[in-house]
Amino acid sequence: MHFYPCHKSLFAFCGLDWSDEENNDSASDDNSIILVNNWWTPKRDILLNAKIARGLPSVDCTTLPSLSKDTKETLTNLGRIKRDTIECVFNEDEKNKIAEVTAAGNQLLETTYSRNNIMELMSYPFDLREKKSSLGEHNIPRKKTISSVIKKLGYKHLPKEGFSGMLVYGKTTENNNRMVIEFDSGKWFYDLSCNVILEGPGWKYDYSHIPCVENSLGDTFPISDVETIEKVVTNFCVVIDYLENNCFKELDELHGPAPKWYLY
Repeated sequence: MHFYPCHKSLFAFCGLDWSDEENNDSASDDNSIILVNNWWTPKRDILLNAKIARGLPSVDCTTLPSLSKDTKETLTNLGRIKRDTIECVFNEDEKNKIAEVTAAGNQLLETTYSRNNIMELMSYPFDLREKKSSLGEHNIPRKKTISSVIKKLGYKHLPKEGFSGMLVYGKTTENNNRMVIEFDSGKWFYDLSCNVILEGPGWKYDYSHIPCVENSLGDTFPISDVETIEKVVTNFCVVIDYLENNCFKELDELHGPAPKWYLY
């Protein structure tokens, strides 16, 4: 058993074996507090994950009901709240329905919108040529350049969802599902790759390592200077715009609207 001081409170935690599925499932039940120790991250994040069960809002609700005064006070005593998220719990019928629709969506991605088909359709504004990187070029600032290009497609930076080497941008669809764009600089910041994600309550599609050069199925492109970053991201945006307005638009309509109260 380990004791941890948490702001105004002191908690005693028993460690769980990752292979112990029964205990791990019970630890994530409703109204629970879990200590998360991300030992593999640079700053070794240690945080608390407080889960609070809520009833399902009515169809007409546009926002979730506020937490009670006592609950807010308890959470405040645990420390500063860094992020709020929503986790939907589905019954078996709902899970089966989501799985059925998602299977149809994956079939669409594997056929009509396969990587081979998309590769043949893309025409990029910049004819990129790889340049050899020299030592130290991994320190090139990227956020400002990437943000200035991707915002032209209506995406906003999501600082709470990124981490070292990963910049994340997003926007909601007309159905209140969400498009997410991830720019990954890799372990040593020498390269840049891009993932495009569409997600909603209980489902997610991930189109990883999209291409940015002709005749490519997917790229991690070496970054030699700021100009290269701008050109690479501009080429990525050609694919992003196509996916958003074609296959992901069909997937968005296939799953239908998320509740208005559902937040990301």
